[in-house]
Amino acid sequence: LTISATATFNGGTINNGTITCYGTSTLTFAGTTFGAAVNATGNNILLSNSIFNNTLTIVKKGSTSDNCTGNNIFNGAVTVVDSGSGNLVFSNTISAPDTFNAALTVSATSTGTVCFAHQSSNNVFGDITCNTGGITFNTYGTSIFTGNIVVNSSSRSIQFGNSTGSSTLASGKSISIGGSGFS
Repeated sequence: LTISATATFNGGTINNGTITCYGTSTLTFAGTTFGAAVNATGNNILLSNSIFNNTLTIVKKGSTSDNCTGNNIFNGAVTVVDSGSGNLVFSNTISAPDTFNAALTVSATSTGTVCFAHQSSNNVFGDITCNTGGITFNTYGTSIFTGNIVVNSSSRSIQFGNSTGSSTLASGKSISIGGSGFS
């Protein structure tokens, strides 16, 4: 299924195949279970109360900030790229944590920031690779990191618990500098 305009998924289950949404409009994923792989590229991307059982690729291009409510479960690998000047904010509601059960790869390639576990407590993350700076975890929320974290950045910061938030790295897991370096 390919959609080149506004797309709103609001309930139900979509299995099999690939969903590709792109354009300059808003893409909303709310209360839907996806067995299909999802590729979403748009100016505004909103996620709430959805389950992604396959891969998810998000590319945010817009100049306004997108505040995703949270309470999403990601069971497949997730790739997030903010290539716009607006922020992409995950788990922006106090009681709606996100759970990443598979690998997360994230990049902020312009001036926008990607914010995970922004306000909610009890977010869960597996393995994470940050390919650029401009990424924050737990500004006000809390998270446990059950996997290894790899950071790469030559300019902008990667922050964990940068305000009143807190982060816990599981025993035996590590934060390391990736092949692109960190400065």
